[in-house]
Amino acid sequence: MITTIPSKVILPDLRSTLLSVIESGKACEHELTVDSESFLMRITPYLNEFGRPIGAMLMFIDLTDVKQIDIALKTSNTYLHAVLNNVFDGIIVADEKGNIESLNLAAEHIFGYRSDEAVGKNVHLLQPEPFKSEHDGYIERYLKTGQAKIIGIGREVTGKREDGSTFPMDLAVTEMRVHGQRKFVGIVRDLTLRKQKQPGE
Repeated sequence: MITTIPSKVILPDLRSTLLSVIESGKACEHELTVDSESFLMRITPYLNEFGRPIGAMLMFIDLTDVKQIDIALKTSNTYLHAVLNNVFDGIIVADEKGNIESLNLAAEHIFGYRSDEAVGKNVHLLQPEPFKSEHDGYIERYLKTGQAKIIGIGREVTGKREDGSTFPMDLAVTEMRVHGQRKFVGIVRDLTLRKQKQPGE
C-alpha cells in the first residue's frame, strides 16, 4: 500500500528498498529534502495472518514545519548565546548542589577561569571564606524551607579569582526550573571596576 507520494520526490532505489524490507521484515526510514520541503519516508513490512511479510507500506511524513521550528530554535539559541556573552555582568548557572553548569565570557574574565576549568566544580571555587560557607547555609535553608532570604536579592560579597586574589562584587541569585530541575543563576558585577572610575568620567 502506498499513501500519497510528494510529486517532487525522486526515488531511484525504491524498488530495491521495498524488496529489502519485504525480505528482511524490518522497517526502514529515510529523510528526504526537496527544495525547501523535508519529508520522512517510512517503509514498513505488511504482514499476513501468520506474521509473514507479504508486502510493504510506504508512507511520507511532512517534516517541513518541524524543520522550520528546529531552525528557529537554533537561531534563537545562537542569538541568546551571543547576548549572554556580550553583557557586562558575569552570569553563572549552577545546579541545586552548587555545581557549576555554565558561565558566560564576562564571568570568565571576572574570575580568571575558562569555562572548561570551572564547569563541574562547586561554586566554592569562586568565593573565599566565610562567604562560601554562608552561601551554602542560605541555599540549604532555602531548599528546606522555601524562605528566599538571598534569592532575588542583590548583595555585596567577596569573590575569589583563579590567582587567589579577592575582590568586592555584587551578587544576585535567582532560581529557575529546567525540565523539572532546579537551577540557580548567579549574576555578578565586579565592583572594583566601578570604584576605579571617578565621578564625571
